[in-house]
Order: sequence, then C-alpha cells, then structure tokens
Amino acid sequence: MFARCWMFFILSLLVPVLEGCDRISSSNKNVVKKDLTRILKNKELKCSSDTNQEIETFRHHWKKNPGRYSELDLKDRWKNVQLTLYTDEFLFINESQDSLFVPAGGECILKLEEEFCGDVLRFYATSLSKGTSELLGEGELQIFLDDKKIFEQNLKPQKLEWNPYILPLEFKNVGNLKTIVKTDLQNPEIWNQTERNKEKNCNPDVFLKIRWSSKTGAGLFLGSPYILEKRNVEKKNVILIVIDALRQDSLSSGGSPFPTTPILDSFSKDSIIFKKTIANGNWTKPSMISFFTSEIASNLGLGNAWFYTSAQQRKIFYSKKPFTLPNAFRKEGYFTESIMNNVFLMDYTSVGVDLGFHKIQQVGKDNLDTEELVSRAETFFRDHKEDLFFLHLNLNTPHWGYRPPSQFLQELKKKSDPLLWSQLDEYQQKYLGEVRYTDFLLGKIFDELKKQGLFDNSWIVITSDHGELLETSHYYHHHFIAEKVYAHGETHYEKEIRVPWIIHPPKSFLNQIQKSEFSGQVSLLSLMPTLLGLNRISYPKDKLKGNDYSKAIFGEKGPESEPVIYTEGRFSESILTPDFKYIRRYPGYDLVRRTREGTSHKMPEELYDLIKDPMELENLANSNFELLGEARSILKENQLSKNSFF
Repeated sequence: MFARCWMFFILSLLVPVLEGCDRISSSNKNVVKKDLTRILKNKELKCSSDTNQEIETFRHHWKKNPGRYSELDLKDRWKNVQLTLYTDEFLFINESQDSLFVPAGGECILKLEEEFCGDVLRFYATSLSKGTSELLGEGELQIFLDDKKIFEQNLKPQKLEWNPYILPLEFKNVGNLKTIVKTDLQNPEIWNQTERNKEKNCNPDVFLKIRWSSKTGAGLFLGSPYILEKRNVEKKNVILIVIDALRQDSLSSGGSPFPTTPILDSFSKDSIIFKKTIANGNWTKPSMISFFTSEIASNLGLGNAWFYTSAQQRKIFYSKKPFTLPNAFRKEGYFTESIMNNVFLMDYTSVGVDLGFHKIQQVGKDNLDTEELVSRAETFFRDHKEDLFFLHLNLNTPHWGYRPPSQFLQELKKKSDPLLWSQLDEYQQKYLGEVRYTDFLLGKIFDELKKQGLFDNSWIVITSDHGELLETSHYYHHHFIAEKVYAHGETHYEKEIRVPWIIHPPKSFLNQIQKSEFSGQVSLLSLMPTLLGLNRISYPKDKLKGNDYSKAIFGEKGPESEPVIYTEGRFSESILTPDFKYIRRYPGYDLVRRTREGTSHKMPEELYDLIKDPMELENLANSNFELLGEARSILKENQLSKNSFF
C-alpha cells in the first residue's frame, strides 16, 4: 500500500488516483459562493426600502415568517423572508423558500470583490399583490453589472408558483434572454450554453444590482438567491432519507423473518451499519429536531407533548441559536433542500420551526404523497447533479394508515412462510406491505442516482424518526391521546424507538473505511456530528451533544457507542443503558389502561432488565428497588434543562 501511494505522489500529474491510497478524491462541483440571504447581516448585500412597513401590506398572505438565521436587526428583519406558496391544492403541496423581499421601487446591491468569470446567479422569483382580492402581483425585474443591464423580466405569474432562473454573471447583451433565463431546470443544455462563457471583462470590484419596479406596488420575493462557482472540492453530496415509522426489525437484514427489504439489504452490503440505533424522541417532532440539531428537543424549548408549538416555545428555540444540520452545510457552500411530508420543519404552520434550508417542498396528501415525493426527488437529482448539495428526503410510508398497493402486499405474502404470515393480524401485514412498497421506491431513487452519476459520489443515509408499536403485549391505551397499538408517541419500548441507521459511502471512500459495523447502542443525536465528520466539516463541539462516529469509521481513536441514551415522548421520558431501561411518566399523566375497555391504573415508572428480559415484559419498578434507585440517579444526571427567556 505504501509503495503504491508513494508512486502516486511521484506521478500525480501523469496518472489518475490509485485505489487504496488514503486520499479523498475531489471533483468539480457548482458550489455556493455567495448565499445572498446570509450576507445581509454584514451589509455585504445592501437592500433599500423599509421592508418592515411594507410587509404589513402583504398581511393577507399569512404563510411567511422573517428569516430566522439571517441575524438581522429588528428594523431590517423582513428583508429576509421564509415565504411559502400553496402550489397544488390536490396534493396539498406547499413550497417554501428562504427569500429576499424587495418592495416596489427597491434595490439590492452587492459588490463583487472577486473575479466572477463563469459565476452564475441562481434564484427563484414570484410577485405578490398588496390587495386582498388578487394574490398575484406584477412588475419589472432588472439586474445590472455596474450600469450594464444583463437581465430584465416582466414578472406576471399566472398561478402561485416559484419560477426558476439561472443568470451567468457576464457583460452580455440583455436581448439574448433565451440563454440567460431558464425556467426549466431539467434542461441541462441551456445551463451548459451559459454557465462557463468566460468573458475577459469580469474583474473584481463590479456592483451587482437587483432592481424591482411595480406600478401596482406588488412585492418581489427572490427565493434561494445565491451565486455559484465551479470549483474542485473534496466534500461530497449528502442525501439523508428518513422513512417515517420504520422499525429496525421490519427490515429483512434487521431481523424480520419476511422478505420485506431486498433492495435495502443489497444497499447495506457496502454500507456502514449501526445495529442498535435509538431515536431520541418517540414521535416525529422531538425526534427530528434532535437529530437535526444534536440536542434534545425539549432542551431547545420545544417540549414533547403536543403537535402545537407556541410562539413562546419558538422564541426560546431561536434564542438558543441552535447549530442545525442545514445551516452547517450552507456555511460550507452546499445547496440545501428538504422534500417531505413533515409540517414540523416549517415555522409558519405553528407546529414546527425553521431549520435553515434554502428550499422546502412539503407534500401533504397522505397515501398519494410518497410517490410524489420520490418523483420530486428524482427531479432534484437531475437539476442538481452538478451541484454540491444536501438533500433531506422524508418518506411518509409506512406511517399509519397502512395502505400499501395491493401488488406489494400480495407479493410479500406469496414469498413469505405461510405459517408465519398467518400469525400476523391485518394491520401487521399491511405495515410490512408498506415496508416492502417503500423498499421498491428506494430502488427507484437509487436507480435515478446511478443514472445521474450521484450514487457512487454521495453519502447516502437511511434512517427513521421512530418505530411503530404493533404488538398487543405492549398495548396500553392512554387516557388522553390515542390508541397505542398500531401507533407511536406514548411508550418507550424498543419496537417504538429502535430504528435503522445505514450510511452508504462514496466509492472513493471505500478503502478508507476501517469500521463498518457498530454493534453497541448509539442514538440519532450522533447523526449530525457524524455526517459533518465524514465530510471533514468542523463544528462547535459545545453545541452538539452526540458523538462523531466518523473517527472510528476511518480507523481513528473515537467513541463507538453511548453508555446512556435519553429519549423523550409525550409527557414521558426514558434512559437506556446496555443492561436496563427506565421509563418515567410525568406526574398527572401516569394513568394507563391495558386496553380501551380496561381499568385505569397508575404506572408512573417502568423498569426492565434487558439482559434477562429483552422483550420488556416484566416491569421491575415495584420489586427491584436497588436497580430502580440506580436508574433514577442516571435519569437525574441526564434530565432536561429548564428553559427561560434571556
């Protein structure tokens, strides 16, 4: 190995990289050079007009909030808007963009202090009316380099939508708009015509000016505006696929006796596997917030009980200035997008918070959502195959209500052991049918990634936000929320909080991976620091509570498991050690019934010896007081912090 790498060093200008050398391969990518909404704070991008006053005239469009991460003064906070458009009433699709708000007569100016040959300005645009009778606005968008007009467009949307544009930054005749305006991101030929037209007159100290005029006072919203440059980078794309309510043991490779996941099983063979991964929340909001921030959601002020997120909770959350995964990637030049059915990652909904994505596509139509999400992901891969990106894709199957297409349910039944299959009830069969259906859709995603040359050049991560309780042995009907069989959110049994975590590495990393299987218990708090570590991205260690397992993956000294894992649920919490699990319900919320018709009784604590009782059937809270005392002490050391305003 050493001889081969030494040979590579000598001949590096003459031969390609040899496999087996501990070197991360680099590639040319379109990297975000200037993220326009994020450079407002230091006045690098200067936008005129009183946006705080002007935004009041658009009060009828309520799906908006000020940008939460632009760090603007209160008087300027509406210059950056997270604006959401309801673009499809049948599929309940909302498309949200981190946007610049430019009122009528407004102008934004950016001094290009570096040479900009080959750089490209990419943005989406829409215009909204001030009136309540007409939502869509009209106006003239013009873009200049110094005083040379390089772009003009009359914006008059025919429907509520974001129109995409790509504009090469070059002194070009404005009349040749067909090569600089692009509303079809799927056509790479237009991009290729314009992206690298290297003009000699692109020296620094030129002013980029964006002007908006409207006779009716309509407002301009520029979604996800950024300047791209092509450069050689070692960082890789990251694709995080979260499959809602996917139990670890529902995978064939995770212990299921049924052939549910042949595609995912094959995918796992060259992957890094965390065999005992625990979610830090037993339902979606606390779990996903925790792995996007590497902090327990309630420690950030969000609570763990209800869907609703109050204004006070959001205020606490943003006052904590969480270091989120999308923001971490944005700082490194990644374009970031979420394609999902998950209202908890959108601020305006009053149930979620903004995590800092450039763009979000939310598909809310249950049962029809999954194929639409996959289709939009395929489009994303075609549009951004040349870009450095982070994509979060959230699939909603196999979440309740368990309606797999019949062919997948019948196929799974046909290939399963008849005796074992007959022992499942209707809902358990349908759940597994949805797992099989999701596996098929993962195959479509992987095929598109391979077609676009992304499969072998990306970190592809598969996980879930929580599991699902399907066994009647753990059926406890809680008095104030819902049934607990065929659902999640109120218990802390392994079936509900143990999830898959699989990382498929880029091909160029295969020979650097020294540890590909982690058998000890880990939590999704560690997902964020691990993904950043895999891409050699630095982060504030005091902000992230999880472990960075990339060190162990690359054969360096680092943690390989977590001795204690904390999970929160609705009015409940638990700690897990390798030997036992302790569950505590909050005072006043500890009444349970064995079934819907059963007698209510108090069960404030549960304690399970996982060595003797791995199925968690014998509650020792009223008998093993020595272990109970130890468990209470460990919980106290890992309990939630108290939040307040500062």
